[in-house]
Amino acid sequence: MHASPEALRGAIRDEPGVVDALLACQALARIGALEQLASAPVDLGDTRLRSYLIAQLQNPSEERLQAIFLDDGNRYIRDERVAHGSRDSLSLRLRYLVHRTLDLGATALIVAHNHPSGDATPSAADHEATDRLRHLTAQLDIRLVDHCIVARGKVYSMALGKLI
Repeated sequence: MHASPEALRGAIRDEPGVVDALLACQALARIGALEQLASAPVDLGDTRLRSYLIAQLQNPSEERLQAIFLDDGNRYIRDERVAHGSRDSLSLRLRYLVHRTLDLGATALIVAHNHPSGDATPSAADHEATDRLRHLTAQLDIRLVDHCIVARGKVYSMALGKLI
């Protein structure tokens, strides 16, 4: 269910209809996970959040950053892919992310990105970017709730790991 479109097309070359059906199933799974996520305040330990992040970020060949915008009660407002990069790096424009947060009226934020390498352990660059983002958002009364890393069907929460 988490295979990339390219991987599916490569593995099932003779059956394009099957690939289309699998991609449609993936889309439905993402929509279902989003509906569950949006129905209650977001809880970092909730498996629905982890499932949604995996559905959004698992298996691409480049790093991607997803932002989940929340209100005062940690209720879901919206989420968006806000950056993408190469296999081993990501270029995030903090200005855009903060502008988008304010534009949506969000007061809290969860960011998540994937590690195509398959290791969900936060890198030194992840620590540095999180510290910069946390410092900037705090000055604007925006809570950085978490920075999650997705790899190989696992999600590492920097908040639950006491790194935020």
